[in-house]
Amino acid sequence: MDILAKIVDYKKQEVKQLKEQLQEVPFRNLSSRNLNRGRLSEKLINSLNISIIAEFKRRSPSKDRIAHANVTASQIVKSYCTHGAAAVSVLSDSKFFGAKKEDFQEAVNVSTIPVLRKDFIIDEIQIMQSKYMGADIILLIAAVLDQSTITRFCEKAHELEMEVLCEIHDQSELNKLNPDIDIIGINNRNLKTFEVNYEHSMRMRDLISAEKPVISESGLSDPKIVAKLYNAGFQGFLIGEHFMKNQDPAKAVSLFLDEANSLLS
Repeated sequence: MDILAKIVDYKKQEVKQLKEQLQEVPFRNLSSRNLNRGRLSEKLINSLNISIIAEFKRRSPSKDRIAHANVTASQIVKSYCTHGAAAVSVLSDSKFFGAKKEDFQEAVNVSTIPVLRKDFIIDEIQIMQSKYMGADIILLIAAVLDQSTITRFCEKAHELEMEVLCEIHDQSELNKLNPDIDIIGINNRNLKTFEVNYEHSMRMRDLISAEKPVISESGLSDPKIVAKLYNAGFQGFLIGEHFMKNQDPAKAVSLFLDEANSLLS
C-alpha cells in the first residue's frame, strides 16, 4: 500500500470516529462564522508579484520532524502575516503530519490572512468541521475523490462561505476539475512515491486553460525555481518545509520573496 492509500485508509477510521463524536455539536449557523480575512483567489489574481502560502507543518510522512521542537502555531502564523505571506496553510492531521490538537485554533485566532485547512478530506462532515474550526479554505485532493464528489464538496464549501483549493498531480485528474473550484493546485510531489518533478508540473500547467488561479505545491526551496514557475503561469506557491526548518520561518518567507521577485523576467 502506497503512502497516500495508507493515509486515506486511516482517514476513513478517523471520519467514523468524528461522526460519533460530533453527533451533539450544533453545526447550525456555521455560515455566519465569517472572519473577514479576504479571499485567497482574489489575492492571487490581483497580485503583481509572487504570492506565498506559508505552511505551518511539524513533520511529514517522507521526513521525520521538520519544525523545531518548541514552536507554536500562534507564534509562527502571526509572524507569517507580517512578513509578506498571502495566506497560511496549517496541517491538521496528527497521525502522519504530527499536528497538535491546538495548532489550527491557535492559527485562526491570530491570522489576518486566509487560512487553509490542510488535511485529507473524504467526507462532508470534515467540511462542516473545517468551517467550525474557522478555516477560510479547504483542500480537496483529486487523487482520492471522484468528479461528482469534488463537485458536491465544492457546493458544500461555498454554502459555508469557504473557498476550495483542488490539488491535482497527474494528467488523468484534469477531468475532475470543475468551474466551482476557486484555486487549482499542481503538486510537484507524486503522492504515491513522494518524488518531486518540477518539469512535470510545468507540463501540467500548460494543459490547464481554466481562468482560475493556479498554484504550485510541495518541494519548493529555491527562489530561482519559483521565479521560473511564476513566469510559466503559476500565480502562487505553497511552501512549508523550507520555512519550517529555518530558525526564523517568517524571516525566511520575507527573504525568499525578495529574492524570487528580483528574478522575475
